[in-house]
Amino acid sequence: MGRYDTAGDAYGVYVQGSYAYVADDTNGLVIIDISNPKSPIQVGRYDTAGYAHGVYIQSSYAYVADYDNGLVIIDVSPFSQPPTGKVDVGPARKIKVNGNYAYVINSGLSVFDVSNPKFPFESAAIATLGDAQDVFVSSSFAYVSDGWNGMVVVDISNPKDPVEIGKLDIGNNTLSVYLQGKYAYVVTYNELVIADVSNPQEPKEVSRMTLPGTLRSIYAQDRYVYLACDSAGFVIVDVKDVTNPVQVGVLDTVGKALSVQIAGKYAYVLDEANGLLVVDISNPQKPVQVGRFDTAGKAYDVYVKGSNAYVAVGDRGMYILDVSNPSNISMISLIDTHGNATSVYVQGNYAYIADGENGLVITNVSSPRLPEIVSDSYWFTTIFYATF
Repeated sequence: MGRYDTAGDAYGVYVQGSYAYVADDTNGLVIIDISNPKSPIQVGRYDTAGYAHGVYIQSSYAYVADYDNGLVIIDVSPFSQPPTGKVDVGPARKIKVNGNYAYVINSGLSVFDVSNPKFPFESAAIATLGDAQDVFVSSSFAYVSDGWNGMVVVDISNPKDPVEIGKLDIGNNTLSVYLQGKYAYVVTYNELVIADVSNPQEPKEVSRMTLPGTLRSIYAQDRYVYLACDSAGFVIVDVKDVTNPVQVGVLDTVGKALSVQIAGKYAYVLDEANGLLVVDISNPQKPVQVGRFDTAGKAYDVYVKGSNAYVAVGDRGMYILDVSNPSNISMISLIDTHGNATSVYVQGNYAYIADGENGLVITNVSSPRLPEIVSDSYWFTTIFYATF
């Protein structure tokens, strides 16, 4: 009738309600939704550190016989509770989505399987040596701005087993990263660093330049790099000659420019308490503000898709705005994510939100006027280890 191929070797199974709990050897404890026996879905996994050979469920706990790791007791109470619409990943700062996987920056890099947005689950995590701030995903690689540890390159060709393969020492605290072609553009507190990543295992610095303000966010398109520079506003740099980048334009914003995205001839700049700004960049030497929306709270990040802008506004959640007329931006809806929304990425019908201590929140935005937080996966807690 139905079948689900787990990643490990299934040694034992316990069924309770709509879930099957599988002792999956090196793959740990796997939880599968069997409410539709013809189409079972994995909704959770916990790495038990040993070799899970048996499992028994009683009340809200899973008791796992973990071979030489002994007895592991796991709190699985979330599976008897209503969905909460989020995944706890620690203090989620930034997020990018590529295909069936979401890459979340907390203190390191967490990878989530979002092939079924109603049941996302963590498939892997890497604890970087620095303090991860941002990530850019391109093809089979994730580029992480890792604070004082520079830029880290992670091979994600197998998202279930990401591997760090390269690193570039910057000598300063890296805050954001963007990739275009064979070049990575990395920003620190006051510098733009350009690196050749044609060989991801050995990224090489090409040039660097000092810029005003604290460089918070970066976006590259064609020959220009666009930067949100905090109190120094919005800055444009010509990188046609990557060995000699030149600042060509600046717009001194009223607030603190924290994030930027480019769509067509417009730059969408998040100016913290000053809200969302729309800037005409058709003449890079003379960027001109043509629109503004007051978010009535601190605006941290934006993702533009079609005529809509999705704006992360901290404790207010996420705005969906109609930006079809940049000079007359209107609100479509606002959804409270319950945490502190600092980053947003949109793919298909879903908005993926890094919501601070509230973790990863996935919202169905197929109807922008009625966005809806969808069902979620869960974060497990080990409450006891016993070895004999």
